[in-house]
Amino acid sequence: MIVRNRMKSPAITVHPTDTPDAARALLQKHRIRQLPVATGTRLLGIITDRDLRSAPGTTLTVADIMTAKTHSIGPDASVDEAARLIRTHRIGALPVHDGNKLIGIITATDILDAFID
Repeated sequence: MIVRNRMKSPAITVHPTDTPDAARALLQKHRIRQLPVATGTRLLGIITDRDLRSAPGTTLTVADIMTAKTHSIGPDASVDEAARLIRTHRIGALPVHDGNKLIGIITATDILDAFID
């Protein structure tokens, strides 16, 4: 199994200048826990529901509270490799990139679904 066949594409993203409230609204609307932060298809970071819950104040932008150093994976990597990265780094999702272009996201739930199938 490869990541390309299990990832969500296109990824629902948030812009770095968006407000935390806008990011929260996207998470709730789509019932997800992680959002890649991007300008166009350029990945800048990731923001999670936990990041948003612990964010102080309302004058911040997504860029102020996102994790800039993200772990990511390519679309032709194995789902096993994605699972190892998620487990090793204790994260919930990996942005999927093709070169410098963000093309999707694979979550721990997507990986569990792959193994169940």
